[in-house]
Amino acid sequence: MKSLFLFLLTFFVFQAKAQIKFIYDFECANVDTAISSACYQTNTICFSPKLDSINTENVWFYFGVTGFRRDTIITVLMDYNNKFYPPNYPVVSYNGKDFFNVRAFQRNHLNHFYIEPKSDTVYVSTGYPYSYSRLREFVSSFANNGLLTIDSSHFTQGGRRIYCLTATDSIVKKRHKKNVWIIARQHAFESLSNYVVEGMINYLVSHQESANKILSRYIFKIVPMVDIDNVVSGQSGRMCYPRDFNRDWDTPIRSEIQTIQKWINKTPKRRYDIFLDIHCTYPGGSITNVFSYFDIYGGGSCTDNLTRFWQRFYTFAHYRPKIIDDTSTYPDGMSADFYNARKYKHLQFSTTIECDWNVNSRGRVWQIGDYLNLGENLLKAIPSN
Repeated sequence: MKSLFLFLLTFFVFQAKAQIKFIYDFECANVDTAISSACYQTNTICFSPKLDSINTENVWFYFGVTGFRRDTIITVLMDYNNKFYPPNYPVVSYNGKDFFNVRAFQRNHLNHFYIEPKSDTVYVSTGYPYSYSRLREFVSSFANNGLLTIDSSHFTQGGRRIYCLTATDSIVKKRHKKNVWIIARQHAFESLSNYVVEGMINYLVSHQESANKILSRYIFKIVPMVDIDNVVSGQSGRMCYPRDFNRDWDTPIRSEIQTIQKWINKTPKRRYDIFLDIHCTYPGGSITNVFSYFDIYGGGSCTDNLTRFWQRFYTFAHYRPKIIDDTSTYPDGMSADFYNARKYKHLQFSTTIECDWNVNSRGRVWQIGDYLNLGENLLKAIPSN
């Protein structure tokens, strides 16, 4: 009901008062200022994420609002065009740092939810934000860690450092080890994938017996954030112009993908063992399990290895992912998991892991701690003998 949204927007324009203001001058912020408006009298905010050549699916929003009434509930209305885009559980913060979920409802192409005005400013987002600044702080905290080394010598097209982390037990000789490559955040809006990667890294340096065991057998190479420039500028990134990052692997035009491929190519082929690409589903999608993987093999030893991986995962996480078959290539390019599977045919497996935004296997909405635990359990599922 586009006409309903336009009617409401026109109404708000005439009813708006100067007290209510949108805030979007910070990292990762995204809101379409051309059509966003508010009504002070009804304490209602009406908005849509940006829709352009970089936000082709306008799934990501993140902004603040101030100047609203404090004596009544804030009503938030989001316009959407596809059932997969509007989040079922967006997040809200009163200080821009500590976020919590609220329940959203879809009706007549409007996604609506409510906020209790406990402070003079509120921030709303598709899901838990994860900024490039947070990544830099996280990475810098391991500057003197003996298990982790940091390569930040390469840059994005926008001049920002691309981080590649190496985790292993340096006492054990490299020639006895296999290599595991992990990348994340190829789509800027998929912020939750970075919490999963944090959980992985925290586990690797935790000195737990199981972590020490896999570090003695493997060299982990981790690129925690790929689409950095779009993360910083608040773009959604998926299917963006001139080419989606995760469709740019066969004949890459993006310097970030070219850099990662060069890093992977330096890995001794006989020692390259596993490739993981961490993603998120659409926030309003209908995935019935907590996350899914895309099986690109359709049978054979790699499928068997992947199946055993998820069986081991079940022993730690106590739930099973939903399995979704994926096409090998897309009309607009090749994905990272298929590229690695095709080029390095000796891999145990190469797979994409999709994290969910909604309700987990315990019947509650995913929290940051759940994503951290997911990262740890994924690495525990890697064979250590």
